[in-house]
Amino acid sequence: MYNYKSSTKKVAGFEANGGYLLASDIDEDGKLLSALPTRDALLPILVVLTQLAKLPISKMMPGLPKRYTASGKVEHVPSYVGLAFLKALQSDTERLLAELDITYRVIEFDNTDGTRLILSNKDIVHFRCSGNAPEMRCYVESDSGKRAETLLYCLKNKLSYLTEQAATTK
Repeated sequence: MYNYKSSTKKVAGFEANGGYLLASDIDEDGKLLSALPTRDALLPILVVLTQLAKLPISKMMPGLPKRYTASGKVEHVPSYVGLAFLKALQSDTERLLAELDITYRVIEFDNTDGTRLILSNKDIVHFRCSGNAPEMRCYVESDSGKRAETLLYCLKNKLSYLTEQAATTK
């Protein structure tokens, strides 16, 4: 997130569990909100509440994109296996995507925190090693809740198989 700080005026990120990170100061209508580089699930709620003076939530919703997220993890993945998977995903993307049964092409690739792929159908798949446990995290975003859940389920199964295979061949 901080890699983008110098090239962009406003930088923010979110976690699937509701955490929100703000890497840059936000000045809105002469009011300053300082950078908040820690998890804060309250901030998105406050943003919606501040907009209520301009528009009720019922009027905001139709203008927002329909996006759904799903997140999961594959446990018992040693960090060396997870990091090798991420490195292979970066260097041999097409082969690994085929093994993960992802048929859409990658239109954007980001290695800021793990590996985040934006696919040609606009789905987003993000893999990263856990910072505090021997596991791989997987996050999916899609325009359908069912699609996000199905994709996550398939990816977790395939990822589990690939990481087990990698751990036994070391």
